[in-house]
Amino acid sequence: MTANVAEKVPNRAAQLGRAGIAVAAATVVANFLAYLVPLFGARKLDAGNLSAIATVMAILAIASVPALGLQMAVAVGRAKHGAVHRLNRLILLAVAATVIPLLLLTPVLSHTLRLPWQVVPFAAVTVAAVTVASGWLGVLQGSMRFSRLALGMVLLGITRCGGIIAGLLAGFDLVGMVALGAAVSVLATAAIRPLLPPPVDLAEPPPMLSREVWAAGSATLALFVLSYADLIAARYLLPDVNSAEYAVLNVLTKGAIWAPGVITVMALPYFARDVRNSRKLAVLAVTAFGALLVAGTALLGPLAMRAAGGEAYVHLAGYAPAFAALGALYAIVFVLTNAQVAGGAKSPAAPLWVVAAGFTTAVLVLRPGITGIVTCALAAAAASVIGVGVALHLRTR
Repeated sequence: MTANVAEKVPNRAAQLGRAGIAVAAATVVANFLAYLVPLFGARKLDAGNLSAIATVMAILAIASVPALGLQMAVAVGRAKHGAVHRLNRLILLAVAATVIPLLLLTPVLSHTLRLPWQVVPFAAVTVAAVTVASGWLGVLQGSMRFSRLALGMVLLGITRCGGIIAGLLAGFDLVGMVALGAAVSVLATAAIRPLLPPPVDLAEPPPMLSREVWAAGSATLALFVLSYADLIAARYLLPDVNSAEYAVLNVLTKGAIWAPGVITVMALPYFARDVRNSRKLAVLAVTAFGALLVAGTALLGPLAMRAAGGEAYVHLAGYAPAFAALGALYAIVFVLTNAQVAGGAKSPAAPLWVVAAGFTTAVLVLRPGITGIVTCALAAAAASVIGVGVALHLRTR
């Protein structure tokens, strides 16, 4: 009997290791697909169309934020209760909450952003597909079907930008690219459906997750706003040359945020089931990962800048560790916020909104340069770690 138990433990560890590799690889592929849009766009489009497609991608990113909250809430519900009550209805409500406002804003967005009006409805189709796909990925994540989740994450990456990449390569105009993006998003999302596990029959229906979706969505939005606040501040406060430099440096920040994402993705079901020491281990792992990235940029700053922006930005290598540290701190905030949502916190975003307001006030009053903005951002990120960490400690004490 003891031998059998001893065999199961390493087998389980090996399975988790393989699943972790699969999820990490899927994360790399999905992020690389998003990177291909500006990469190909810069080589195939003139300045006006490049700016337009970048604007469309920004609309898609912002409108898809609630989808991330939906995935988080569904994953927590599935892990806690074994099923999600009226999942299809929940997904439809999330789709309506994102798509209807986007469609109503079509005239405003078209006029203000100088886009053909057809672009916004096609983008709304993609947003709807991303939302549906995210809800289904939440089921896989909460069920701890990590290998299937990895495949679903790649398909979600295709849903987001696969058609637009194909349109770029085919030489389509802006409307054609976004229309093809909408068509591919529907097909890629449909391919995720067969990955779902069969429905689970429970003696009692699990609770509806509307409140949890709201809490997770607001937390995701706060994280999104806070992690982009310094980049927006740089665009507003700095000359074009320095703003472009900040944007290139910010690539290191985003890389440090998402590089340890596999840890958070796989830890969320354990958070929801309140597995002993899962929060502590996840935070330690993300912290260690971030420390390695910061040390790496300190030692190999010029190489990091060549990878982020090319030879023209190597002179910024001295800033690299600070921007990597900023991303590493936000990665800790991300895993702590996931733990808050998994624990049923009603207002997990509250500390983040307070910090975002403080950062905004500071940079508007001080009007700093690159060093000052990233210093304010580091202070904001550290305050976020403390605020969310204290809130989680008080909740779980």
